[in-house]
Amino acid sequence: MASLPITYALPTSAPSPVVKEEHIEYGFIGKLQGFKYDYRGDIRDRAALEANFRDKFEALNRVHLSDSEFARLLDDIATQHHLAPAALQTFVDSILQRMIFDGDALSDLMAPLDLGWRARAQAELALMKELAPLLTKRAQGREISGLSAYEQ
Repeated sequence: MASLPITYALPTSAPSPVVKEEHIEYGFIGKLQGFKYDYRGDIRDRAALEANFRDKFEALNRVHLSDSEFARLLDDIATQHHLAPAALQTFVDSILQRMIFDGDALSDLMAPLDLGWRARAQAELALMKELAPLLTKRAQGREISGLSAYEQ
C-alpha cells in the first residue's frame, strides 16, 4: 500500500523556554525521514504492527499464513530459546521500527533466564544466529545499524 510521504518540520514560531513534546516528536520524525526512513502513520498500535509484519512476511516468502500458523511462527524462536514470546516480539519490533540493533535490549531480553555472564553471552549468540538473517530479510535491503556484529 503506497502512500505519499509525509514530511514533518518544526513550527516556525518564536523560540520558547519550554519545548513541547510534539515539537520534539515532529523534529525526530523529520530527522528520520532525512535518513530515508518511511513514516507509517497507519501503524498506531500493536495490532497494526503485527498486521504489517504478517503482510510483509507473506509477500517476501510468497505464502499465505493462517492465523494459527502466524502465531506459531512468532512463538517458535521464543520457545526454542526459553524466552517469553511477547518479550521477543517487542524486541524484534523495536529493532525493525528503529532500524537499530540495541545490545542493552538484548541483555534485558535474556535477563529473565538468570544466566551467568558466559552462559548469557552464548545464549545471546545462539539467539542472534537465528534472528539476524530474519531481521535482515524483514529489513528489505535497509541496513540495521549494529546488526553486522551478528551476521555471518
